Amino acid sequence: MILFIADYPTVDNIRDGMYQRIAAIDSLAKSENRVYLDISFRKNKKREVSISDNCTVEHLNYFIHNKIIRDYLNKASIIYVHSVYNMLKMFPITSYGKVILDIHGIVPEEMMYLGKKFRAFVFNKIEKKAILGCYKLIHVTSSMKAFYETKYSLNLDSRSIILPIFERTEISHNKNKWDSDIFEFIYAGGMQAWQNIDLMIKASEGIHTKNIKLNFFFPQNLISNFKIKCGSCLDGKNILIDSLPKDDVISVMSRCHLGFVLRDDIAVNKVACPTKLIEYLECGVVPIVKSPDIGDFNKLGYSFIKVEELTRPLNINELREKVENNYKVLAHFQSLTEQSKSSLMKIFKKSNCTS
Repeated sequence: MILFIADYPTVDNIRDGMYQRIAAIDSLAKSENRVYLDISFRKNKKREVSISDNCTVEHLNYFIHNKIIRDYLNKASIIYVHSVYNMLKMFPITSYGKVILDIHGIVPEEMMYLGKKFRAFVFNKIEKKAILGCYKLIHVTSSMKAFYETKYSLNLDSRSIILPIFERTEISHNKNKWDSDIFEFIYAGGMQAWQNIDLMIKASEGIHTKNIKLNFFFPQNLISNFKIKCGSCLDGKNILIDSLPKDDVISVMSRCHLGFVLRDDIAVNKVACPTKLIEYLECGVVPIVKSPDIGDFNKLGYSFIKVEELTRPLNINELREKVENNYKVLAHFQSLTEQSKSSLMKIFKKSNCTS
């Protein structure tokens, strides 16, 4: 039995990047017997269980249902933990010999970035034990693996799998957009500090080219916040602010030329693999960046424009050339991803054969 330490992805949470990753990994284990433990320190005071085919989902409280959790940990052939956040929920009640940690992001550094120093201290302790002891480590980028090798003075080659975000959407490329006399921009995501929403608004206000359309998509509960932030800055511009299902956002994205992904030049972003950036490349959207060093894409040679370049005229042919290059980069990226997916699937299958 494969034990996943995470909540199971549902229609209610799948728009969150964390659950998109969980769903993607789950797709590699569909044929295996597996259990998901949604463990909470405060909630889930009443045990809830749901079973579908060969997948069981348990909603448990860390303190009330501790024996049940420990029994699962002991019975599992492989324990797959999504994020260092969830390592805390099984800490310190199991050894790391059969644990696969999907790191997702560098949590202590994220906490420091947000000014949460005590949490950063706690997760540093948990992370160190995990990096030193886990059976396998799943990194979303090679930059993340290099980061941990430097941080802990280790060679992680034998225990690491580089497996980026790999959810693939069947996209019909909109070739008509290259004949349009309107440049369409897009942003789809949240309003967290690292998204640099204020900079995006300022950059949108200062775009040199006049014939543009701006498409901004947020979760429904954030739309009013974004409009307040905008104030009157974008008055008079052709602008759409909305909340749409993912498939509809992808449809709009495929007709856009440029997309905002304004990450700062910090470690948290250098090791990341934003789903949004991959979707841009898939849809033929040129990323607008603050720093180009996002994950492995700069090393792979992707094309982008810097945010300050928006104050100059846009050239449709130059954008199209960048998109064509990005298709090649994406194909190489996906080839590497397929190899890593195959490696992880073999581990899943082997673990159930020996359990």
